[in-house]
Amino acid sequence: MASWLSRVRDGIHTRAREGNVRLTVKALTEARDLDLGVSDVIDALLALSPTDSAGRIRSTHSSE
Repeated sequence: MASWLSRVRDGIHTRAREGNVRLTVKALTEARDLDLGVSDVIDALLALSPTDSAGRIRSTHSSE
């Protein structure tokens, strides 16, 4: 795993554990569309592991 990926994941875990997570309007909309609440998003962030990184990919639904 790339060293930067480990640092980013660790930062995400720390913020999620502290409840210090801010979501964009887009992220909130997408969570709502999936019938997820903010606590569900935080649980997903806390569950992230190194194997969850697919590298850099382009969305099939948007140009991102």
